[in-house]
Amino acid sequence: MKLYVVILRNMKSKMAVVGEQASTPSEKQLSPIHLSVLDAFKKLRTHPEIGKAMRRRLPIVNEIKSHNVKCVIIYVKAYILAAIHKILPVLKKETEKILDKQVYFIGYRRIIPKPPKRSAAAKVHRPYRRTVTAVHQSILEDIAFPSEIVGKRTLYQPKTGPLLKVMLDVSHRSELEGRKLILSDVYKRLTRRDVTFAFPIHEDPVKMVKSVGKGKKKTAV
Repeated sequence: MKLYVVILRNMKSKMAVVGEQASTPSEKQLSPIHLSVLDAFKKLRTHPEIGKAMRRRLPIVNEIKSHNVKCVIIYVKAYILAAIHKILPVLKKETEKILDKQVYFIGYRRIIPKPPKRSAAAKVHRPYRRTVTAVHQSILEDIAFPSEIVGKRTLYQPKTGPLLKVMLDVSHRSELEGRKLILSDVYKRLTRRDVTFAFPIHEDPVKMVKSVGKGKKKTAV
């Protein structure tokens, strides 16, 4: 799998403007995958639903490769990702159609390391959203999008260590069934943690429990 990482930030310095010619100094330093993403966003600027989200200046950096399937990870600031959450399914679908690759939009978040107990920094409040657990959970939700995470289970293995098993919504089975291994590989590359994705056997566990209860016969005392 070839994994390309593209980081997008709303900054005024070192910007590659969508739609400009490649004669600018910033675009001369971009790789082919960066230019293809810029070209895709340039085409999507005329889209009736997601055109407004494409009118931003987008600097792009970094690139990672592995295996045979091509994937593109686009980092967007967390507040921008939340603002375009409604149009994100259409944006993701149209970008994948143009690039002919799997595309994942992930919020750009910062982790504040835990300070030593006896240091002065330990007395300063550290927001939960800046912890490793919260950031990794947010990355997991962004990777699984548009499906929602309906359950999680941690399996402890003596040789390989903890393994996180994530249950996805059954309504997106047809869309994500063939991507489960790729989702696991992308998450491990970003967080260095093992994870497996699966779907529940029963679509509605509550209805399953009710049906089992009705089938039981009352015994005379």
